[in-house]
Amino acid sequence: MLRYFPLCAAGLLLAGVTVSASAGPVEFTLLTHADNAHYIAQPTDSTGDHLIQTGDDCYVSSLYPDGSFSFNFMDKDAAGGGSANGVHPLTGTLKMDVDLASGGPVTVESLQFDGRAYAQATNQHLVKPGDPATGPEYDNCVDGSPNNGSYEASAASNWEFSATIDWYYDVPYGGPGTIDMIFDDYPWTGFLIPAGELTDEGMAAAVLDDPLGFYPGTSEDFEDWLLEQVKHHRLPGDAEYLLFAQGEGVVTWSQTPSFESGIGIARETIIGFTTVPEPATLLLVAVGLGVAAVARRRAGRP
Repeated sequence: MLRYFPLCAAGLLLAGVTVSASAGPVEFTLLTHADNAHYIAQPTDSTGDHLIQTGDDCYVSSLYPDGSFSFNFMDKDAAGGGSANGVHPLTGTLKMDVDLASGGPVTVESLQFDGRAYAQATNQHLVKPGDPATGPEYDNCVDGSPNNGSYEASAASNWEFSATIDWYYDVPYGGPGTIDMIFDDYPWTGFLIPAGELTDEGMAAAVLDDPLGFYPGTSEDFEDWLLEQVKHHRLPGDAEYLLFAQGEGVVTWSQTPSFESGIGIARETIIGFTTVPEPATLLLVAVGLGVAAVARRRAGRP
């Protein structure tokens, strides 16, 4: 006789097999592709699109081999005049505590974005409570919180994602391993969508757009770019979720003379993916493993 096991706090327990379907740390990798190698997006002080694979990308034959989809734009005078000197393609990872099945609260656990300004490193790090960046040396300008947000896990809510984070920049000015700029309560908005929803039908069920308007036109135009330039050709086949987030914030503290506190602005587009299976896939795996376990028990009986 087949036994049915109840749900447990750690996940779904079926036929002695436990598969987590609850919230937990999920790592997202910033998307890269060989097609983007040596290209960067148009700076935000130029006309045109500020996403990659849009037909007006900038080509630099000797730099930027990683093929980034994510970019940070530095605007030193907050009036659009400095971004051309601060287009930083990004690679790296982001880890969040998020319930992909049901949505709800999100906690940003870690962030390590490695950027390039020409041939020099520009690295972005999360600030947490008690980190050196929260100390008096930096005017106690940041507290390392909240580093959290929310996720709406449905097409009806447009897969909406938002978070507010504290982070610092390690740029060439102070040498490697220094805290050169700090951003307090930096907002991210965007969406976190199952890869299986990146279809014509999925786009019809939700309205997706880039919050900062880096891709001019309608939401349908942006969705076409998302399908044709990201999903169909450049998103890994094992990707289960796609994260698209954009942020804009004024630097809170800076030791770089060309990027003054309270004046300079950093804008960024983050495009990442995770290979964590969707909850429905986890359930099917659990059912399959459970049935197999029951079959093995029966086969072993006299």
